[in-house]
Amino acid sequence: MSLNVTNLINLIPTIYIHQFICLIGLLPFAIIFLLFDSAMAFIIFFNGIWYHSTLSKFTRIFDIFCNTILIIIANLNTSWQPGTLYCSIFAIIAWTINIQTEKRPEISSLIHVLATQWVFCYALYRFVL
Repeated sequence: MSLNVTNLINLIPTIYIHQFICLIGLLPFAIIFLLFDSAMAFIIFFNGIWYHSTLSKFTRIFDIFCNTILIIIANLNTSWQPGTLYCSIFAIIAWTINIQTEKRPEISSLIHVLATQWVFCYALYRFVL
């Protein structure tokens, strides 16, 4: 089998609009990583790209596991309490409701970005200040 441009293009996974929305929603984590050298922001950004671009069961479980650990660490070590706790509770409830509802994937992804990713991102921003 020869390796040509067509074969290389076929190796690139198809990214649907709902995945693209979630991937764009990760950009604030990249900004926090770059501005504040935050390891937490890098882990969230990297794992989020990995999961939302592949949608595999393993990356989903790994992403949820890492995020859970990071939420606990941030809540235990932040000086911005009870704000971080309120953000965490809100985002976890929003995530739980959103994954259980039958919506169009684009709407569900938008809710995920606004009510989960960006709420946690704000709490992380307050943590790294």
